[in-house]
Amino acid sequence: MLTPAPTKKTSIMFASFYAGFRGPVERWIYNTAKTLRDNGFTVRGSFRKTVRGSEQFLNIFDSVGALEGQAAESDLVLLNKIPELPLLKRALACFPEKLTLVVHDHDYYCPKRLKSCMLSHKYCSRSYQYFLCGMCGMCVRTSAWYGGFLRAMEEKFLTFPIRYNLFKTIPRFAVLSPMMKENLIRCGIEKERIFVLPPYLTIPKVEHAGSIDGGPPVILFSGPMIYGKGGDKFLHLLSKLKQPYRARLLGDGKDWDAFVELSKKLKIRGNVEFPGWQLNRKDVFRTSDIAFYPYGEQETFNTEGAIAASYGLPVIATNAGGTSEFIVNNQTGFLLNCGDERGMIEKLELLLKDVRLRRQMGEAARFYVTERYTLDGFLQGFHTLAESKEL
Repeated sequence: MLTPAPTKKTSIMFASFYAGFRGPVERWIYNTAKTLRDNGFTVRGSFRKTVRGSEQFLNIFDSVGALEGQAAESDLVLLNKIPELPLLKRALACFPEKLTLVVHDHDYYCPKRLKSCMLSHKYCSRSYQYFLCGMCGMCVRTSAWYGGFLRAMEEKFLTFPIRYNLFKTIPRFAVLSPMMKENLIRCGIEKERIFVLPPYLTIPKVEHAGSIDGGPPVILFSGPMIYGKGGDKFLHLLSKLKQPYRARLLGDGKDWDAFVELSKKLKIRGNVEFPGWQLNRKDVFRTSDIAFYPYGEQETFNTEGAIAASYGLPVIATNAGGTSEFIVNNQTGFLLNCGDERGMIEKLELLLKDVRLRRQMGEAARFYVTERYTLDGFLQGFHTLAESKEL
């Protein structure tokens, strides 16, 4: 009797600029690669620079090396944050049939990187236009003009159009939410080339405790400490609350010190913790009561909010981009318009004073996201993507 030949493992390569826990993209790469490897995939990596936690980060890969070498051994190559044009050109020239770009942010198709209008700051639905979008891309904080005004002009009007045209020639795209798929379709990318990879949210093996010392409820914001990512808005809104509260801003970034100073200026520093960056964040989520993400710009998914929901926290967030995909308004949390500060304060006050509602919404949020974002759905997304190159 013949013994069946062993099934070949699907090999997926992750290519990105940073190896380590620099931000949400790198945390996604780590969690995704680890889950795939735990479920029978071979995972490889190629990175340009190491940052904090790189040793632990790299240990989850079966092999790490140069871009071309790792790609040759892989069935599928996932490009993540690749800002360098030469690398993108090399990948397209050497192994286009294996290539998929994971679009985490708006930076490939929006010079401003925020997908918001120049003056109103509301969501922008137009496709890329050279002059108009280039001028809009200059309308950011001057601190975001890396290298100064002339360097910023060069990026928006010379480098970006080249990168955008290369971007459109990539064979396949992967996104974390249907909202991002719609953005790519507006850029002229055929829907058949775009694959949604839903995240996998494990049910934390810890009970949600909430504030454990009898003090006021704890409001949590997690994510990059960068202006425009919601942390500054979070602090301003806290300063207007009348109900007793405590708050945490979990994470770090280039504006972390400025946020600490802002909390002092707003006279709420005594109510706010800044625990900084943490690899293992379960205790911070477990001992918080409410998650609050007052984003002013369109978020591609808001993984942080979905994680908070998986810990049993009700989530209050602005209806900006992918956030609406995991919050059922008035059931698992509250969705409000970006400019509705009064509404955000009212919902925070409501949850601060009503412990029963907090727990009811938190349990509903936990059930909803862990039923919606399953391991089976996660793995099926990658199998479908890996098989697509053969179509």
